[in-house]
Amino acid sequence: SWGMNQTIAPVRVTGDPRCDELQKRLDTEIAEPTLTFGGDNTYDPDNIQDILHNLRVLGWATWSVPPELRKQRFANLERELHTMRPDQYSLEVEPVSGQRYRWQKDLWGGGATAVDIEWYNGMQLAGLWAGYFYSGDEETFLAKVRARWEIVQDLLRYFEIFDDWPTGLTYTALTRKCLWFDGFNFVWQGVCGAARLARIVGDDETADRAELLAARYSLARSAAWFMLPYTDRHDGFHKQVKQLQTGAQMIEVGPQSPGMGVAGFVEKRGVTVGPWYDPGNMIGYLVPEQLIMQMSIPGVLEMMRRGQYEFLPLHQLDWNYRFHRTPDGKGPSKPHWLYPSHSHFYHLDPQLFVRSILLREPLDTLLSYTAELTGPVMECYLVARSPMVLFPTDVRFRGVTFDAAAGELVVQFEASEGVRAAMEVVFERSVTGVEGAAWETGGGRARVTLEGGEGVKTVKMRFGGQSFAQK
Repeated sequence: SWGMNQTIAPVRVTGDPRCDELQKRLDTEIAEPTLTFGGDNTYDPDNIQDILHNLRVLGWATWSVPPELRKQRFANLERELHTMRPDQYSLEVEPVSGQRYRWQKDLWGGGATAVDIEWYNGMQLAGLWAGYFYSGDEETFLAKVRARWEIVQDLLRYFEIFDDWPTGLTYTALTRKCLWFDGFNFVWQGVCGAARLARIVGDDETADRAELLAARYSLARSAAWFMLPYTDRHDGFHKQVKQLQTGAQMIEVGPQSPGMGVAGFVEKRGVTVGPWYDPGNMIGYLVPEQLIMQMSIPGVLEMMRRGQYEFLPLHQLDWNYRFHRTPDGKGPSKPHWLYPSHSHFYHLDPQLFVRSILLREPLDTLLSYTAELTGPVMECYLVARSPMVLFPTDVRFRGVTFDAAAGELVVQFEASEGVRAAMEVVFERSVTGVEGAAWETGGGRARVTLEGGEGVKTVKMRFGGQSFAQK
């Protein structure tokens, strides 16, 4: 499965005043998140859905704040998982198989819902794994996971019950009417997280099931990028037509239009489509597994590039500021208190994830798009500023720092004696030296072998060529 054994590591950057300022702002946002949004139009930092979503999108970023504040900031997000209790979930039984599953009962303010359960369950499982991986105290966090393992299994079981074998996907709605990639992206991330946690807690049976789902999801998602011509020839389209504004001109966009891809499946109506820059279906909100897949398949990376530089400007000239105005420019179209975070989640931030993580734009260019930055975007900008570390998920993370003035990257980790894990580093400058690990380069990546042993291990990499201060 793409991304099962790797994740995109956060980084603390020194030697660059722009990053100093970003990291100060990031610390303020983590201390009191104001722009996180999980999709259900409610936010409560003590609600377990929001706790786990904050860990999903901000847990990694605690490694970029001043080291003396990291534990405090992480604890502010994690809150001891105190509301991850059975009474906070609806427990349902699927009538045919008799299997049970859970979903968080306060979604949409406690209103009954039959849609997007896959979205929220995936987010919860993904956040739980992120909490473990970025806690810096894995055994303490793992004890909390073990105490809640029955809940974890019930969250995961939804994907096994509401499963579509032909497409390899899970259902968006309990009525089995549709399968959307926006929620599926979180499912993929969550199932990968559940598989990793299951292996760590020693539940190999659950780990095997989750890894099978993750492998199928990886295959289904990667294949869908290239499915459009086949479905067109076989009349499989839901014949939708969208109108996207570009200034005063309206452009009709349908399945025959260039720059379109499969966005999901609808029962009895076939495949639904969306543009390559579609924030929800094509990009997703900070899903490392999806981003790693997109950067690793050349054809998909080219789609993302063309989506940003060719089709997004054609269809949405004002993409980087329209998120806080209606099409007629009269201000927020949803003036409720969560509107800013809603807008970042559904419109702006995914484009900035692509431009920073996948397209590796210079920091000054990234900073020019908007002054209002969310925590996840600020962390992605820091990652773009340094060589990007694809860190193995089977060793313990102890931090990545990058000295931009000296061009030196430092990676720290812990692993048991005899453990060997593969780390990759994506870079634009030449590697001039590596200390603490065996390595090789090729295709703009360095492949570094991490070996476990007693205590914290350190790998140092030095980069030459054009000064990093100019990036």
